[in-house]
Amino acid sequence: MKNFLHLFCAFSFIAPMSAQTNCVTKLKTTSYVGALSATAADDWTTGWTNFNPKNTAYAEPNDTTTLNGMLSNLPIVGEKDISGTLTLDATKTYLLKGFVIVRSGGKLVIPAGTVIRAIADATVTPKNYASIVVERGGKIEITGTATNPVVITSAKSVATRDRGDWGGLVIAGKAPHNLLNGADNNNVQMEGFNNVTFDATLARFGGTDPNDNSGIIRYLRLEFGGLAFEPNKEINGLTLGAVGVGTELNHVQVSFSGDDSFEWFGGTVNSTHLISWKTTDDDFDTDNGLIESCSSVFFGR
Repeated sequence: MKNFLHLFCAFSFIAPMSAQTNCVTKLKTTSYVGALSATAADDWTTGWTNFNPKNTAYAEPNDTTTLNGMLSNLPIVGEKDISGTLTLDATKTYLLKGFVIVRSGGKLVIPAGTVIRAIADATVTPKNYASIVVERGGKIEITGTATNPVVITSAKSVATRDRGDWGGLVIAGKAPHNLLNGADNNNVQMEGFNNVTFDATLARFGGTDPNDNSGIIRYLRLEFGGLAFEPNKEINGLTLGAVGVGTELNHVQVSFSGDDSFEWFGGTVNSTHLISWKTTDDDFDTDNGLIESCSSVFFGR
């Protein structure tokens, strides 16, 4: 039996700037208390979630190049750039190594049913961070369904997979935030990325567009992420830096993260139907003025 702490939240962390969206209009009226209805037919977690990923038998990767940033023939070993549109094939199982970076103008499309298995290694040179980073101006489209989610999980075996097996999903947007950083206020870098020796400019976020659109994320599971880039500088399961309200974000489960499950650094994105399961640190962490986020969430330890 699973023990849950169920929670229905309307987050409204007001930065010292006017809010650009109306959180109240996003809330759904219910006849029950908490995140979940007692009526099984209304259970929004059915079909796409997994509360036992440590014992799930995922297929072995049969595509080891498309999302591999550690290949020796790349211009910069350690990262693979996407500058156009890359659409994955749900019939394949992908291996994620190194950084896969969606640059400004690029798009990564991940259709329903796609499984990505990731593995990091901080002991090699250059380091294998095994993360997907969507830069400002780039987009990601993860379009899972309630019966066929997208899964990004550990590449390790059932017996050995654990927290921090890979990095995480990082999205950098152009929406406002209130982190004061002098003249560089709209060009802040996420924790840990400043010491990436082969590309010290990664994962900078911030801007003045509350309606910025970084794409779509729906029906996604992130399992065993949360890599420590260096001591006390861990990446989260899902990190959102100044992501705008034009971005769709719903039905995401982060499980067994080595740091936070979800962390927002400012931004205006509305987030709904989020699950944090067995994380190491915070379930939901907000910093630097998350203007408004309307969320139906629950978490379990």
